[in-house]
This record gives sequence, C-alpha cells and structure tokens, in this order.
Amino acid sequence: MNLLKSAKDYVSIGLSVISTDNTKRSIGSWKQYQYNLPTEQQLNTMFAHPKVQGLAVICGAVSGNLEVIDVDCKYGVDFTKYCDKILDADPVLFSKLFIVKTKSNGYHIYFRCEHIEGNQKLAERPPNDAELKANPMAKSYVLIETRGEGGYVCAPPTAGYNPIEGNAKTIPV
Repeated sequence: MNLLKSAKDYVSIGLSVISTDNTKRSIGSWKQYQYNLPTEQQLNTMFAHPKVQGLAVICGAVSGNLEVIDVDCKYGVDFTKYCDKILDADPVLFSKLFIVKTKSNGYHIYFRCEHIEGNQKLAERPPNDAELKANPMAKSYVLIETRGEGGYVCAPPTAGYNPIEGNAKTIPV
C-alpha cells in the first residue's frame, strides 16, 4: 500500500486528499484542502508524517462537486437491496459508480452532482432496548448519510477500504 502514490493519483484526477491517522482523523489542518487541491510538495510533506495510516478524499466543490453516500450496515441496512434498485433503474449509471466497502462493513458510493450541500443524515433509527441498556443516552443511530461540502471519507488504499465496483476515474455526475 503506497498512500503517497495513491494520493497523487487521486489529485491527478481532480480529487482533493488528506492524510489520516488510525482513527480516521486528519493529520494537521485540512481546511485549505477544502478549497484547493494539494500540491505535490504538500502531499510529500503530508504523507511523510509518522502517524499517517491512511488517506481521505475531500468531498465538495474542490473535488468536482463530489458527494459520497455513506451506508452503515452494522445497524441493519441491507446494501444489496440498494444496489439492486440502482442497477434496475439505470444499469449504465451503476457501471460508472465507484463503490467502496469500508472497514466497518459499510459502503461508500461516490458520485458528482450539480449542486452540493454539506453532510446530511438521510436515514436513522432509534436505539433498541439492548443498545439503550449499553448506552442510555443514545438518541438515534445513523444508517445512511452523505458526505458533501465540508466532509471527507477514508478511501482506498487505506487499510479496510476496498473498491468493489468501478474506480475513482469513472465517478458520474
């Protein structure tokens, strides 16, 4: 896994990236990369940090209006049903999607859109009795959300993030 080479590859196709630690947090400030793609020098510095464990792609205008749907399957979402609906509705679109399986057995669906907003919760559910017993303060569990302007997602080749459909070069509008 060569994170620096992958970061440069992402930038070469117009996606802004940052380095992350083992908790998916950015290493250093990433605000400037929400507006400008990192330079090769900035990437070299960013990925030389000793705590680097992964990379993330920044969503929003800086990455060509990239938005990512984040599907969290650990709370009972059946991802194959969503894929089947997309495939039935538009097989050509499905063939262009970049879909990544996450380290928590969720999925990231990358696409571009004309108008991009910030991160949004699309579906959530209340905690069940066992979850409330473990965490009495729990209010809801997010099942599906977007990562848009001001958001980022960990991306391949970060450990546990594996492409299952398409590639970053084919992200559709």
